[in-house]
Amino acid sequence: VTELEFPKSGKITYKTASFPDTFGDYTSSFIVELDNQNLKKLQENLVKIGFEKKENKTISDELEYIENKKGDKKYVDVYIKDNENDRQYSVGFLNDKKSVIITRISW
Repeated sequence: VTELEFPKSGKITYKTASFPDTFGDYTSSFIVELDNQNLKKLQENLVKIGFEKKENKTISDELEYIENKKGDKKYVDVYIKDNENDRQYSVGFLNDKKSVIITRISW
């Protein structure tokens, strides 16, 4: 999704995914905790690879499940990239300044 290698200091705290349908389409979503350096690197890279800052976030059952795990943390920034291959990627930064929700949807 982000075209970056997962950092050694990163920690996935929750994850979920749907089963692929007949056409191989699925949705996956997870929360990752990153240090300040990797948070900044991620945010800078998203714009370079075509993500756009948006007001609205992606909606899916998998994302809803993950959002129920984030507790009282709120979104501060959401970046979305629509792919020409019927995919959408979403990266949401949370206000604890370490958590990021990453979601991939195909249809």
